[in-house]
Amino acid sequence: IKLLNFQSSLGPALQSVENGLSSTKIMLSWCSLQHLVLLIFVLQAAVTASVSHDRRPDDTDEEANALVRTRRAACSEGDCKNGGICWPGPVTSSTPPCLCPEAYTGSYCTVRINFCASTPGGSTATGPCQNGGTCSNTTASPWYHCSCVPGYTGTNCEINIDDCASKPCANGLCSDLVNDYSCSCFTGWEGRNCNINHNDCPTGACLNGGRCIDGNGTFTCDCTDTGFAGDRCQSNIDDC
Repeated sequence: IKLLNFQSSLGPALQSVENGLSSTKIMLSWCSLQHLVLLIFVLQAAVTASVSHDRRPDDTDEEANALVRTRRAACSEGDCKNGGICWPGPVTSSTPPCLCPEAYTGSYCTVRINFCASTPGGSTATGPCQNGGTCSNTTASPWYHCSCVPGYTGTNCEINIDDCASKPCANGLCSDLVNDYSCSCFTGWEGRNCNINHNDCPTGACLNGGRCIDGNGTFTCDCTDTGFAGDRCQSNIDDC
């Protein structure tokens, strides 16, 4: 709009110029005027931007800056203990002054976390330890140690040790227990580890002087030199 008004005000002057100059000179003068008007608008925009940049911060900016100053005043080098550091990121009204390592808490990292504290609803200070394990605090991650009862292992004593892993049952099937195992022996075997061959030769198994030979769950009769034959040496051999 300003440009149009400016052009309108130049109308009489341009008319006078048109009467005395050639069309070529008129075009050159008009281009120069356009450049001048454009320069004025550029300078005006630059001044406006400078004023906007130098404006006074609003109330929100002032409150944020005040909060930052308050938080920085609440924490300086050496205030945070046990390896803690002053809060490094953006701060709010609820931001603690110190960022603490995982084993400590409190505004200045002075409170040692008790990882062996009683679990909610529990009656003993076993903490995370399971299956009767005993908990004790340590100075390194994970900051506690579980002493497991025999038969259990794992960070929290959560793993039942496989007592059948060593294959103790020589001739049978193994069942894992807690710190123990049980063997179910195959036929003909006995003993804790099924390593004893059961005597399958009952009294009188072989007749007429035959010799009983023990097997796995069975027996055979040796009728040599008895004059008898059969599974149990029960048949007299016809010597005629």
